[in-house]
Amino acid sequence: MPLAAPTVSGTGVALIQSAESIMHATEIVDLSAPVEPAEAVRAAAEFRDLDVIVRSVESKAKVWQGSDGRWWRSGGYVYLFPGRDGVMRFSIYLRRGANESDYEWLCGIVESAKSGALERHGWDAYSSARGSGWTFTGSRSFGNPLECVDDTKELIACEDNRCRRTVHDASGDFHIADDFDHDTHAFEVSRSVDRDTSDEVYTVYARILTDEPLTPAAAVGMASDLQWAAESARRANAAPIDSRTKGMRDPSSYWERRNALEQETNH
Repeated sequence: MPLAAPTVSGTGVALIQSAESIMHATEIVDLSAPVEPAEAVRAAAEFRDLDVIVRSVESKAKVWQGSDGRWWRSGGYVYLFPGRDGVMRFSIYLRRGANESDYEWLCGIVESAKSGALERHGWDAYSSARGSGWTFTGSRSFGNPLECVDDTKELIACEDNRCRRTVHDASGDFHIADDFDHDTHAFEVSRSVDRDTSDEVYTVYARILTDEPLTPAAAVGMASDLQWAAESARRANAAPIDSRTKGMRDPSSYWERRNALEQETNH
């Protein structure tokens, strides 16, 4: 009998009773198969050092019931594929409504792939005009959502290349460009995560961690750190936001590689 409503109110999660309406049963895979030595060697050579980037997509996280009565949850998926710059990397895509448990599970899938658990472990071959790679669209085991709740916080991917964080709490968080923690003081260079105020600047937030009078040396150290924090905020505000390069270890050469690849394709 169909569920009364297609979504769980307020969660942004699609609740579907029929497995056939969302994905094939073949996508339910056994992830416990041991890694073969050849797989581990290949992974160490080709995948271990690849970047892992995280992006958000508008499709909703899904909770669904298989024909055997078991419940499953899909909060996202992973691609191992060349980007527009031609560089192979892992890309985790978080669906709208994805939570911390979904993210941690997908990170574990990536780490398993980096150790060799790839082609026989739920990953499907994928190819397009840009190249060849793999996708992981499997789901994690889940409890009956009408009886239990996964209340870990909802996450969104960080889109600010100046921020140190990879993901943010969707209910409210801060982009952090820099921070300093000492015995007497702490400084944070941050701005709020709010898509409606994308032009908000990074600001220095300061906290004094002691009620005791500062020694001259401690006062000098605090002043020096405050100057550094101010300069860090200035540099962050001077740099443009580039969501396409967020999480890449070598973002400065992204456009150079992408333009070269497009020129090769056009010729």
